[in-house]
Amino acid sequence: MRCVFLLIIPLLFMGVSANAAEDSGLDRIEAVLSDFDRLDLEFEQYVHGAEGELVEYATGRFIMQRPKFRWMVDDPYPQVIVSNGEWLKVFDPDLEQLMESSLEDALEGTPLGILSRKDGRIRDEFDVLSHDAKAGSDYFMLVPRKPQSKTQRVEIWLEGAMLKRLDVTDESGGRLRLQFKTSSAEAWSGDPWVLEVPTGTDIVKG
Repeated sequence: MRCVFLLIIPLLFMGVSANAAEDSGLDRIEAVLSDFDRLDLEFEQYVHGAEGELVEYATGRFIMQRPKFRWMVDDPYPQVIVSNGEWLKVFDPDLEQLMESSLEDALEGTPLGILSRKDGRIRDEFDVLSHDAKAGSDYFMLVPRKPQSKTQRVEIWLEGAMLKRLDVTDESGGRLRLQFKTSSAEAWSGDPWVLEVPTGTDIVKG
């Protein structure tokens, strides 16, 4: 199973009223996101079904220099997602397949789409339905503004100005949960935005 695609393929939308959006919460989350110009994080990825059961667990590393990013799943199924801000490439070594596509609308409403925005501006796409600020931490629930959006809701947890967790929930109640911490790995050698694949890899353009 390759549930990492939830990161780049929008989830189905179930309408939620966003009349309770808080401008202060929106200002706060945009201010923090705008500072995420460079990130090097380790992540744990949990995919839960509608009944809360754990469907998949994965670990990896996320490197970003807006608008470029590299998302690497190490375990249990290696996979790499790379973007230079214009195109998106997804390499699956087990399947020996590389998918290439334009970024246009591909990341709308997704975790990678939210984090890689150049200026952190999300208010054209989301309202803040709930914002809970406590000492040293913030919680945000975001809902799409566009009726045709394919994301039900996005939840973000911050610790100060650090990203700690990001969840995306689909229409059936299934949830993608990402937990982050600062990477302890050595600095990346070479260009992270270059994706080299073995000769003979099947290339699919979308």
